Amino acid sequence: MADIVLSPVIGRLVELLFAEAKLLSGVHQRATILQGELDIIQSLLKDNANAWSDKGEMSNTLKVLVTQLSAVAERIEDVLDEYARHVKPYHGHRSNGLLRFCLCNVRFSAISLKPRYDIASEIENINESLTAIKSYCQSFGLRPLEGSSSQTTNVERRYVTLLRDHDPFIEEDELVGIDSPMEELKIKLLGGQSVRSVISLVGEGGIGKSTLARKVYKDVTVKQHFDCHAWITVSQSYNEKTLLENIRKQILSKEKSSTEDCDTQDGLIVALRQFLQTKRYIVVLDDVWQKDFWNVIKGALPINQRGSRIIITTRNSNVAACCKETPFDIVQEVQALSPDLSLELFYKKAFRYGGYHPELEKWSRMIVNKCHGLPLIISVVAGLLSTKEKNEYEWRSVLNNLSSVLEEECVSKILLLSFLDLPSSLKNCLLYLAMFPEDSEICDYDLYGLWIAEGFVEARRNMTLLQVAETYLEELIHRNIVQCEYFYGVEKFIRVHDVMHEMIVAKADEFRVCQIFSAKNESTFERKSRRLSIHGSVTKFLETIKDSAVRSVSYVSGADDELNESSLVTLFGKFKMLKVLYLASSTTLYRLPKEVGTLFHLRLLNLGGTMVEVLPTSIGELHNLQSLDLSFSSVKMLPESIGKLHNLQSLDLEGTFIRELPIAINKLRKLQFLFASHSTNLVLGIKTWRGVKIHEGIGNLENLHTLGVVEAHPRKVGILEEIQKLRKLSTLYITNLTANIHGRALCSFIEKMEKLKKLGLEASSENEFLVVHYISSPHFLDLQALTLSGRLERLPNWIMKLQNLRGLELSFSRLRNDPLVSLRDLPNLVFLVLDQAYDGEELHFEEGRFSKLKELHLIKLEGFRVLKIDKGSLLRLEDFKIGECKQLKEVTTGIQSLGKLKDLTIYGMPVEFTAMIRGYFQDLKNAPYVNVCHDTDSDVSESEDLPADQ
Repeated sequence: MADIVLSPVIGRLVELLFAEAKLLSGVHQRATILQGELDIIQSLLKDNANAWSDKGEMSNTLKVLVTQLSAVAERIEDVLDEYARHVKPYHGHRSNGLLRFCLCNVRFSAISLKPRYDIASEIENINESLTAIKSYCQSFGLRPLEGSSSQTTNVERRYVTLLRDHDPFIEEDELVGIDSPMEELKIKLLGGQSVRSVISLVGEGGIGKSTLARKVYKDVTVKQHFDCHAWITVSQSYNEKTLLENIRKQILSKEKSSTEDCDTQDGLIVALRQFLQTKRYIVVLDDVWQKDFWNVIKGALPINQRGSRIIITTRNSNVAACCKETPFDIVQEVQALSPDLSLELFYKKAFRYGGYHPELEKWSRMIVNKCHGLPLIISVVAGLLSTKEKNEYEWRSVLNNLSSVLEEECVSKILLLSFLDLPSSLKNCLLYLAMFPEDSEICDYDLYGLWIAEGFVEARRNMTLLQVAETYLEELIHRNIVQCEYFYGVEKFIRVHDVMHEMIVAKADEFRVCQIFSAKNESTFERKSRRLSIHGSVTKFLETIKDSAVRSVSYVSGADDELNESSLVTLFGKFKMLKVLYLASSTTLYRLPKEVGTLFHLRLLNLGGTMVEVLPTSIGELHNLQSLDLSFSSVKMLPESIGKLHNLQSLDLEGTFIRELPIAINKLRKLQFLFASHSTNLVLGIKTWRGVKIHEGIGNLENLHTLGVVEAHPRKVGILEEIQKLRKLSTLYITNLTANIHGRALCSFIEKMEKLKKLGLEASSENEFLVVHYISSPHFLDLQALTLSGRLERLPNWIMKLQNLRGLELSFSRLRNDPLVSLRDLPNLVFLVLDQAYDGEELHFEEGRFSKLKELHLIKLEGFRVLKIDKGSLLRLEDFKIGECKQLKEVTTGIQSLGKLKDLTIYGMPVEFTAMIRGYFQDLKNAPYVNVCHDTDSDVSESEDLPADQ
C-alpha cells in the first residue's frame, strides 16, 4: 500500500527528470538516484506479505514505514515546489538578439544559482533518508519477489484469501425478494436457444449475486436438466491451472478420463473441451474480478449446441461486457432490495426467535435505510441486533454507531476487497472522496479537476489528462465501488454508499491521503495530511491549523457557513503553498480578495455557486492555475488579466451573469474546456441556456474539446468558420442560429466533426427554422447527447444512425408526424424530451420499444389528445413528466405496466386528467408517486407529493 503515498511524488519526479534534464545538471543525477530508491522501497512493501497482520490491517512495522515515507514524500514535494518557484520560471526564456540572449542567461544563472544549490543539497539529504528506510525494510527480511505477473500483489493476495474465507452466504430460509430474479434466471438456464450461452450476474458487493446463483444452481429442476455441473469460486487470487483442475474434478467426478493424467494447463483445456463438446453442462464462475480470466478459461468451455450454460458473478461491468461475445450471452443486473423487502429480511434476522415489537419499527426502518437494500449488510446488522435486548436504547445505539458495528463484522472486509484490487492511481482517487461529506452528490467534472490538480492522474499517450480521469471514474463505476446517477442521460453525479464512505475515510486517514476538520474533532484535531477538508467553522479551522505546508483546502458549506473575504485573506496569508482551493457553494462569500494572486502554486480554484461578483485583476498572477470554476456564481465579467493564465486548461462559467467573454480568452492556448452561459435555469429538470458572445480568434484554441454556449452572430458566419478549425471538439453548443445566415455553413462543418459526443443547436427564436437536414453522412456516430431547439421541417434522417445516443431533447420543432416512429429504434436512449416538438394528436409507445428509456418529458404538445403505451414498452421508465398538454384526454391502461416507474409529475393539466391517472395506479402495490405541480417557473415548485392511491 506504499504506492498510495509514493505514486504522486514519483510521477512528479519523472516529469521533472524528463522536462528539465539539461537545466539541472547535478540536480538531475541526484533526482535520478532518488527515483530509483523510491521505486525499490515501493516494490519491497508491495511484495512482502509479512508487512500485514493476519487481520488484513497494517502491522506496526508497516505503520512506521508509511509514516516515514509520508514525511519523505512531503520533503520531495517541498523540493519540487521550491524548484517550480525559483528555477522553472527562468527556464526556456527566449530573447531576440544574441547580446540580449547572453545577458538573460547570465541573469538566469545568477538568480537561480543558490536555489539550484539548495535543491541539490536537499535531494542529497532525502537520498540519505531513503537509504536508511531501505535498510530498515531489509532488516525485517523484506525482499523483492521474482516473477510475479499477477495484477494483485502478494500482500493483497494473502489478504484476499483471508477475506474470502469469511464471505458468507445468506441462509436460504431467510431469503426475501429472490423469487422473481430466481425465476428469471431459471428461464434463461432451461429455455432459450440450444447454443451455449453466458449469463453474467452483475452488482455491487453484498447485493446477493452469489446467493442467487447458488440457489438456482442447487435447484432440483436445474440439476436434472444438465448432464454435468461445476461451481468454481474464482476471486482475485486465482490460479488458472488450479481452477481448471477443480472443474475437471467436479465435471468428471463419476467418470474416468484421460484428463486425470494431464499435468499442463493447455492439456487440461484441450481435454475438458473435448469431453464437454457433447455434454449439456452448467458451470458457475463465482466472484470474477479480471477480464483476462475469461480469455483463458473460455477455451475449456466449448460453444456447443446442447443448451449448455455458464453463470458468472462479478462486481465489474467490464468483466460482464467481456464475456458477452455472442447475441445469446446475457448480462443480468442484480438489484438491491426495495425498502419493504429490506425490512422483511431485517425482521427475519433480528426477530428470528419470534415476537413483534411495534415500538422498534421506527428505529428498524432507520437502520434498514442505512443499509441501502444490500442483503449482506442487512443480515449482518440484523444478526447483531438479534442478540441484543429488544428496546429503543439498543436499536438507537446501533443506528448511531452503525459504521463501527459494520467495521467489526465481515461487511467492511467485503468492501475492502474492492479497494485492494484497485491500481495505485485509483486507490488515491477513491480515497480522495473522503474530502466530501457522507451522501454527497459530486459532479464528475469537479472530481476530474481535483484528481488532476492533486497529481493522481497519470499521463497516457494520445489522451488528455481529463480523458484519463474519465476512464478512472468509469472504472470505479464498473467495479460498483461508487454509484452513478445520470442527468440528461449523460451528465454524471457520483455518490458513495454510506458504509463504503466510512471505510474510505478511515483508509484516507490511515494513509495520510486527506483529513477532515469538523465540529466532532476540532478540539482534538492533529494534522497528518497536507490535504484538509473543512466541514465546520472556518474561523476555528484557521485558529487550529497554523502549518503553512498545507497544499489543499476544501470547504464544505453548511448551516454554519461563515466564509468571507476577511477569512480568505487570513487563509491566503497562512497557506502560501496551496495548490487546490475548493470553496464551492458558499453563500456568504461575496468578494475574492486580491491576495489570491500570491498563491503562486495554485492549480485549481473552485468558486462555483458562491456569491462572488468580480474577480480581482491579480487573478492573472496565478501562472500555474490549470482549472478555474465559477459555475453558477454571481460573476458578471472577467478581467482582461485572465489572458495571462497561460497554463489554464479548464474554465467553467456555466450559469453566471457573463454575457460576453473578453478577447484575452483567445490567448489561452492550453485551454481544453470552455463552457459559458448566462441565466442558466432548471425548469422541472430541463436545462435552458443563453449563449455568450465570443470574439473572432477562438479558432486559435486548438486544444479545445468542450465549447459552449456560443452565441452566433446574427448577420455573419465568422464565428462558425472559427469553430470549424477546432478538430478536437467533443462537446459543442451554439445558440442564436438563423436559417438564412447559418444553415448550410453549420451543416457543412458539423457533419465532419468525428469526435462529437454532445451537440446542442438552438435557433434565434421559437419560430425560426433550425436547418440541420443538409447533414447527410454524419461523422459523429458516437454522439451521446443531442439538443435541437427550433422549428424543424422534418426529423432529420441522420438521427436514426446515432446508435449510441443516450439523451435527446427536441424543443419548438412543431413536427407533424409522430417522432416516435423514427426514434423507436435508438437502442441506448435513456432520456427523451418533447417540448412543443409535435403538433399531432397521438403518440404511440409500441411493445418492445424504448427498452432503456428512464426519463420521459412530454411538454406543451398542443394538439396531443391520445397517449398509447403498449404493455412491454418503456420497461425501465423511472421518471415521467407530463405538462401543459391541455388537449390530452386519453391514456391507455398500458401505463399501469410501467413497473419501474418511481415518479410521475403532472403540471398545468386539467383536474380530470389528474384524477384519471391516479385512478390507474390506485390498486397497485408498488405505485409511483404522483406529483401535481402548480408552478412551472422553477424546479422547486409547490406540489402535492402524494402516493398514487391517495
